[in-house]
This record gives sequence, structure tokens and C-alpha cells, in this order.
Amino acid sequence: MKQKLIIASVISGVLSLPACKEGSDNGISDAFLTEGTTVVATVNDAPITKQAIDTVKSEFAKRSRQPMNIPDERWTEELVNRELLYQEAKKKGLYNDPDIRTKLALSARSILSDAYVQDYMKSVQVSDEDIQAEYNKYVEKMKSPEYKARHILVKDEKTAKQVIAKLKKGADFSELAKKKSTGPSGPKGGELGWFVPQQMVPAFSEAVSKLKDGEYTTEPVKTRFGYHVIIRDASREKQPPSLEKMKPSITAMIKQKKLQEHIKQLRETSTVVINKPEPAPAPKASSPAPSVSPQPKAASKTPAAKAPASQ
Repeated sequence: MKQKLIIASVISGVLSLPACKEGSDNGISDAFLTEGTTVVATVNDAPITKQAIDTVKSEFAKRSRQPMNIPDERWTEELVNRELLYQEAKKKGLYNDPDIRTKLALSARSILSDAYVQDYMKSVQVSDEDIQAEYNKYVEKMKSPEYKARHILVKDEKTAKQVIAKLKKGADFSELAKKKSTGPSGPKGGELGWFVPQQMVPAFSEAVSKLKDGEYTTEPVKTRFGYHVIIRDASREKQPPSLEKMKPSITAMIKQKKLQEHIKQLRETSTVVINKPEPAPAPKASSPAPSVSPQPKAASKTPAAKAPASQ
């Protein structure tokens, strides 16, 4: 069942745009026919061709993450089902739905523009001089020292200073790392291998860069992981990959640049008008609340107190 659903999903993506033929109903052709085409099935006289099967098989192979041996008979059955559903959709007039028509138009442009890009890329010539120039730029940018180091990571500064004191007395760094280090490299004697400064936290990299080969830090180096005692075993300039190894990726990058330049030229030689969205209408001012004249206070009904009679 899972395999069947995968096939149906791929076919849906591959055949989201039926082949178009001028004069066909709704602009959609019922056939994938060219000279020499092999018809493997018909659905209400509409042909299913070997070319269609080969196309979905090819697309499936590109998208699938694992090899799946699916016989042509299964592909034929799926395409027959897809054709039946397509014909029912035509009967219901679903092609006239504006959203569906938009999706079909977008699918056509996506397929054709991708085909044009592939065709253009085949025609782009990349010289050895261009490749060498890009490789030189890459090498210049990636210039960086590399260090080979070991470290002992402990939780507090006091322990780190005790480790340093033992090193000063001649203790072996790797043996101390195996006994004292709380980091994952401890069992390997604190070995970190080769690294560039950017791979480590700043405080660690700064401490390593200040050491000479064979020296260790005489003060603990604090990072968010704890306190480190570091020994720099060796240093060198980072070695870039060879030109031969980089050639395919550099060639692809140059071709991509040329494609972008080509698209830019197409825009410059075409009439492209991008309409700005109309500003949203300003909210109507709310009507002011009617003014209310203050009402005179009602006269008090409490009789006024009389002044006391003189005695």
C-alpha cells in the first residue's frame, strides 16, 4: 500500500500538466502521441504511451531516496487510473475553475523554464582560465592557520591550576587528560586533532593562537564549558582542496553566474512592468460624539435650616 501511494504521488507531480495541443477541448490534449510512439493501453480511446511511463519512471528515480523495482505493469495501472480521473474531471468542467487554470498555467511555465535552463546550461562554455581564476579566489579566501592541540577540561579554576602545577613538575599531558579531563576527548588524552580557529569558542582559539608549538597554557582558559589547560602540538596553513577536486563545483558555480547574467539581460531587453499594490484606503474618521450640554443641578428638596431664634 505504501509503495502504491508513493507511485500515485509521483505521477500526480509529474503529470500535473497534461500535454497541450492546439484545438483540443479546453486546450488539453487526450494524447501523448508523436511519430513512433508505442501505445501500451487506451482509456475510452485515449492512449497511454510508453513515453509517459518512461517519464514518470525517470522522475520517480530522481525523487526517490531508495531504489524501488516497480514493474511497468504497475506504472501502467497507475496511469490508467490517473487518466480515468482526468476524464471525469473534464466531464465536470473542473478545468474552468480559475484556480485550476492558474495552476495549469504555472505548471506549464515551470516545466518549460526548467527545460530551457537545462538546455542553456549545456550550451555554456567554461574555460580552464575561468576555472583557475575562481579557484585562486577561493584559495585566497580560505587562507587560515590550522592547529593541532590537546586539552584538559575541568570544572573549576583551582583544579586547572593543580593540573598546570603537575605539568610544570614534568607530568605527562596525555596521562593527566585521561585522569582529570571531564571532556569527551579525555579518554583519548585530550586529543582534538586539527582545527581552524573558527571551529572553537573565541577564548579557546585565542589562547591556542598565542602559544608556540609544544607550549601549554600556564593560566587556566575559561569558557562556557569550564576551565581548560591547552597544549599546542603543531600548526600549519590550511590546505585547500586540489583544483581537480574543486573543478566540478567551480564549473557549476560559473555556469550559475552566467545563467543569472543571462536572466538579467533578458529583463533589460524586455518590457517588464511590476504594478505596485494600491495603498489601502485610509480608515474613515469616526463621527464626533454629539456634544451634551451640562444639565443644571436639580434644586435640593431639603428645606434650608432656619437660623436659631435669639434667646
